Amino acid sequence: MHLATPQRGLLVIEDSQAGRTRSQIEQHLNLLEEEYFQSNWPASMTRVDRRDEAHKQGWTRFSVSGQIHGKSVRGIGQTPLAYAACKAHRPWLDLTIGLDRLIDTASGSEWIGADGRVERYPSGRLFEGLMRPWMGLHAIDTVRRDAAVRGIGADTRRVDEDRAAVTIKKDKLEIRYTISLSRDWIESITLGGGGSQGTLTFSYPADSNDRATEPAMVPSTFHHDQAGDWWLMQLME
Repeated sequence: MHLATPQRGLLVIEDSQAGRTRSQIEQHLNLLEEEYFQSNWPASMTRVDRRDEAHKQGWTRFSVSGQIHGKSVRGIGQTPLAYAACKAHRPWLDLTIGLDRLIDTASGSEWIGADGRVERYPSGRLFEGLMRPWMGLHAIDTVRRDAAVRGIGADTRRVDEDRAAVTIKKDKLEIRYTISLSRDWIESITLGGGGSQGTLTFSYPADSNDRATEPAMVPSTFHHDQAGDWWLMQLME
């Protein structure tokens, strides 16, 4: 059949009845809008939202506590749980390890040493190996994909009905993530076999409307190469 139109995205339906051929052209940029692709839920069907408050609002604050090589770790951060929340609630992290401070914002990331020396990296470096739900991937997948990008294998095992453990190993270094499958976030990170080098525990407050604010950074065009070591493994060395 010849169609005298330059347009694309046309659905052509041919219907032969009583020896005649009737041609009909339906134009939909999204064919999923066609009736035969639509769900047919009963009118009496009710929707039940069983999500927690953090997932209902689409973003959450989180806190980090623990120790690495005997150094106290504490920090706060924010993560959007859906892409639509990124603009109003963008991801950031402010972490203190001993006397070092690690910051990651949309402006970039910084590693401020105890001696005042500052190392700058592209934005998102400290979220490597952490959950990034606004990208459309489950936490368990972001961890394994980050490891795969660096050529590191990942062992995944079920801990219980709700939790899975992902273990990353490179030479003698080992990182074990405990991830909640129902809430799709990281609960804890163990560094070294049996936590010999450190542990990090994540908590997600029910009320994220606190006064914690994104740390301020001085924008800079100078950054180290992001292809450096995984920052958690760098801490273990």
